[in-house]
Amino acid sequence: MFSISSALFAVALAAVDPTAVRTQTAVRKGEVAAGHELEKPWTHADGYVESDPKPPKRNPQAFFADCSVGSGDFHVTATLTIDRLNTSAAAFSFNHRDYFGFEGGHGHIFITGPFFDDARGKKIGDPDAFITPGKPFIFQIIRKEDRLHVLIDDKTVYGQKVEVRSMGAPGFCPGRSTMRIHEFTVTGHLEPYRKPERKKPGKAFVDNITAHSLLKPLATWRTTTHVRLADGGLLTAAGRFAHISRDEGKTWTQHPIFADKDKMTFRNALLVCTSDGTVVLLFANDDEFVFAWDRAKNLPKPHCRRPTYAVRSLDNGKTWVDCQQLDDGYCGALNDAILTRDGTVVVTGQELLYDLGRHTTRPYYSSDNGKTWQKADKVDKDMPRGDHSGLIEATVTQLADGRIWMLLRSYHGFFYESFSADDGKTWSAPVPSHVTSTGSPGLLKRLASGKLMLMWNAIPNKGFKRREELSIAFSEDEGKTWTDPLVILRNPGARVSYPRLIERVPGEICFSVHQGNYSAMFLERDVLKPEAQAMFPVKQKGK
Repeated sequence: MFSISSALFAVALAAVDPTAVRTQTAVRKGEVAAGHELEKPWTHADGYVESDPKPPKRNPQAFFADCSVGSGDFHVTATLTIDRLNTSAAAFSFNHRDYFGFEGGHGHIFITGPFFDDARGKKIGDPDAFITPGKPFIFQIIRKEDRLHVLIDDKTVYGQKVEVRSMGAPGFCPGRSTMRIHEFTVTGHLEPYRKPERKKPGKAFVDNITAHSLLKPLATWRTTTHVRLADGGLLTAAGRFAHISRDEGKTWTQHPIFADKDKMTFRNALLVCTSDGTVVLLFANDDEFVFAWDRAKNLPKPHCRRPTYAVRSLDNGKTWVDCQQLDDGYCGALNDAILTRDGTVVVTGQELLYDLGRHTTRPYYSSDNGKTWQKADKVDKDMPRGDHSGLIEATVTQLADGRIWMLLRSYHGFFYESFSADDGKTWSAPVPSHVTSTGSPGLLKRLASGKLMLMWNAIPNKGFKRREELSIAFSEDEGKTWTDPLVILRNPGARVSYPRLIERVPGEICFSVHQGNYSAMFLERDVLKPEAQAMFPVKQKGK
């Protein structure tokens, strides 16, 4: 169990740098000592300050300490009571940017924000195991070197490796709950208070994005996978719905994929339209999502789970049938799927190897338009344990000679590659490719011109981190050689990663990034011009 008092923590910091560490008391015995009540005043009662006792559906109230947390170690501790906790979105926050939520709309403890690896409402635990509504509890969030620890009543709730950077002002957001703050202190390398700026829902972390001047933003484009339907429309899917456009993405109509009773939800699905017009949708089910990792053993717990499913439509996305489970374990992400020339649907699935404590890529394939599925052997390489370890989030394309080429994400500075000569049924042992990468997934696509295009987080330019730049490159010799990477997006301090793309018409590429929440289009002929490399930096996102 990780536990440390604020006093001991301050002493430990002072031993390293006595001039840089201090403790800021925001609330002492229910009295505000040095804090800021944002949007709407809190009630000052005997022994606590309290948020709205009858909160509206969208309560903007927040209470922040009168300081900002700088880089290095820190320790935030508070005694809280939360009423109406159920699905309230009550949370601790740094700077209205990073959130540790006590219970989200999905009923789980959650994390959100770039500090938490760009999580967006990620479920991490059961509130009932740590919090009793209406009963005081002690909350602590601690960064010691590059490890983060979150505790409630001295029980560890969550931990992960994190960046050692400035965090901004620490505070609490009651959401739809009624929150009482009895005590609230912050210890660390503290800086002057800077008022947090609340981001609009769904638009977080995009303000720093700059886009290449050859990009045209797409305001109505969705940050998900798109597919061209047999009847000429466009289809994408997210949540529980398919969205169909008859005007090239300007407007969309919504169609349910599941029955109301079905517990199915997804964020990023894969879509394939087969030669007979069947639309195949593949997804990992967030309604069954449980991420549970034993940090002491560095192994997944048995109930760690996020199953993979396939469902299909025979009428261009209006109705959906034949929902079936492909794998009952844990899938971190589905990254790519293709239709081969002989009509086989090939998907780069991902599975968790529970006994080995790492992930692997498991291709699935269907030779009957998604009605039935088979599993190929794993595309695997022995690697150390870790909750992100393994060859994962692969992208695929079919080469001119008929082989399928797979590029697999790794943390070794390059993609691994594997090949299939039988439409995805068997695969060669993965070996290092000559394509360098940053430990992030890419997308490999065959264009109408015959070229291959790769969109990925290439080895970044000096001064940028691994997911702060998104690049493209082209190959005219089946991936043997490539043009120099062209940076098309930058997002300093955040991310532009997990791309999705479609060639809407020959030579016109529409794309989006899930991490960065940005969509745009460009013309193949424009970005291939030599002068394109000299046209960045460019314009701000959306301008």
